[in-house]
Amino acid sequence: MRHAGRWVGASALAWALGLGAFSAVSTALWQPGQSTALIIVIGLLGGAAMAVTMAVTTGLVLRRLLVPQTSSLSRRPPAQICSVATGTIR
Repeated sequence: MRHAGRWVGASALAWALGLGAFSAVSTALWQPGQSTALIIVIGLLGGAAMAVTMAVTTGLVLRRLLVPQTSSLSRRPPAQICSVATGTIR
């Protein structure tokens, strides 16, 4: 697989973005003196934000690595071939 080494960088990027999402959600919601149940809910929300962020990031990169990139020339329909000998078009 070409460019498979990009997966390492993509994974590191996904972790960094995921931890950022976790910190942004959890830090904004957590306040000293909150109940244990609320702290658990806040942690779960931060974890969900982290999971979604990492899943989207790695999914986009994996799709780009696995789906072959086509050039704009290959998207055109094949040219018609005209046979002078028979007068047919293929």
